[in-house]
Amino acid sequence: AASSRQGGEYLYLAAPRQAGLGIHRDGTLLNCVLLLSDPADFDGGGTVFAPPLDRCYRAGRGDCLCSCGQLPHGAAAVTRG
Repeated sequence: AASSRQGGEYLYLAAPRQAGLGIHRDGTLLNCVLLLSDPADFDGGGTVFAPPLDRCYRAGRGDCLCSCGQLPHGAAAVTRG
């Protein structure tokens, strides 16, 4: 089962098989995603932005993607790994 914990300025999500995350807005001004895994260990994934950006960003291991939390965004499904 999925669990979440909110504290201060972060939200930690833990889900055994969360395939992706639909388009949404965060309640923060700044949203940062840090990739800890090697991208070769999984297929799919990435941060998806709705129009007007309309694209998916896939980070490399150790890369950090920061954006405004108010931009509509989501997570592409991980299909392997």
